[in-house]
Amino acid sequence: MIASNFYELFRKAAFHFDPELVHNAALFFLANFPQTMAQLFGRAIDDPQFITQSADGKLNWRFPIGVAAGLDKDAVALDYFDAIGFGAVEVGTVTPLPQVGNDRPRIFRHPGEQSLRNSMGFPSEGMEAVYQRVAKYNGRAALGVNIGKNKNTPIPEAFNDYLLLYKKFAPVADYIVVNLSSPNTQGLRKLQSGEYLDNLLKSLAGHKDREKTPIFIKISPDLSLEEVDHIAQRVLDFALEGIIATNTTIDHSYKIGGMSGKYLYEKSKIIRHHLLAKYGGESKMAIIGAGGFSSFADCVEFWKEGGKFIQLYTSFIYQGPPLIAAIAKELRGLKFGN
Repeated sequence: MIASNFYELFRKAAFHFDPELVHNAALFFLANFPQTMAQLFGRAIDDPQFITQSADGKLNWRFPIGVAAGLDKDAVALDYFDAIGFGAVEVGTVTPLPQVGNDRPRIFRHPGEQSLRNSMGFPSEGMEAVYQRVAKYNGRAALGVNIGKNKNTPIPEAFNDYLLLYKKFAPVADYIVVNLSSPNTQGLRKLQSGEYLDNLLKSLAGHKDREKTPIFIKISPDLSLEEVDHIAQRVLDFALEGIIATNTTIDHSYKIGGMSGKYLYEKSKIIRHHLLAKYGGESKMAIIGAGGFSSFADCVEFWKEGGKFIQLYTSFIYQGPPLIAAIAKELRGLKFGN
């Protein structure tokens, strides 16, 4: 209760300022005072029954809730997210070369819908800087690295960026996420289909045979189910581990950016439900749920459909660390497939 009150006071004050300014300031404190921040704002209880494993045994989280990419793009606060009990921390999106991303302002709050809209455009300190941090990480939370192409890399050559990043991070990551679905990098979503998709997955699959680090494809919620099926089939064809469903949506009335949070939940849920029903069997692929989860009830619905792994982003901004603590408290005693 005390931690919840602390976070509510912080959020009310913080929401008077620019979202990106607040985000960067928060990361500074989380990076430099991880244990203090964990004690102040709360953490999840630790329980062996929370350990969650994919059917193929390649993905192991100590807790079925992880941090989605975007919260810690440059891997500066890994120790904090580990300290508060997340099952996994996914950093990125990381690009090969440093880049500043799109012009500011590029994060917009929609508090009435408990949602965010961003047009970040993959701001990144670059592969080398992020690698130096993740290579030193030794926490209990699984480490995911979300990778993307540089803005100036032509789409036909994008597979080279992804392959370079996979080769760099595969030795130090527990899993790699191939981001093909951000709406904020021009042309990126073209990589979700046709020859572009095949060339990319073929190049990654060839190297995965050597590195063995699991690969997940992060997809858009704005795809048709036929398009989702095509990607899922190619994931199976190239023996990749699974799909993250989903990224942000451009199905809104604003001029720019992708929406996340509660606004996204129902749209993203359609994709997740379809994937779990058709491809989520023991012999097929792992589906990581992302997009609008904001309560224990949302998580339970996903678990009952056969999902196991969930990622939080926007709800963590609105509700803070008390959310993961509350989910852990309610999860204790609940039986679901591990």
